[in-house]
Amino acid sequence: MPVISGKDGTVTFASGYVKQAQGWTVDVGIEDVMTTKLGATWKTRTFGVKEWSGTYSVQILDNSSFGSTGTTSDDFIAVGGGIVPAVAIFTLASTDTLTGLIMITGVTINTAVDGGAATAEFTFVGSGPVVIKST
Repeated sequence: MPVISGKDGTVTFASGYVKQAQGWTVDVGIEDVMTTKLGATWKTRTFGVKEWSGTYSVQILDNSSFGSTGTTSDDFIAVGGGIVPAVAIFTLASTDTLTGLIMITGVTINTAVDGGAATAEFTFVGSGPVVIKST
């Protein structure tokens, strides 16, 4: 699947809670459906259902400084269906946007030994189409 990356991103949960992404990736693909008949000497294929998925990362802030760029306990509730679905808007360097409904499927916590800010990386799958809009 080709990977698209950009400069801005927000994820808005149904409750109105908005998360500002620090980084993100979006993968877009299409199913490969086998159509080969018995006795054929070459495989034949057709296109199937489209799909998209990806990741976004945010900084983890302490309890006293929750903000639009930090992670709160609500983000971790999102894994396993606590807060789903969410609307994601990812902006490319060209200011084109990718927008769609997502469901969070996992989270990875990253920390740095050199004192860098800890981050949380969320994995998601798209639910329905991703809309690519040129501005």
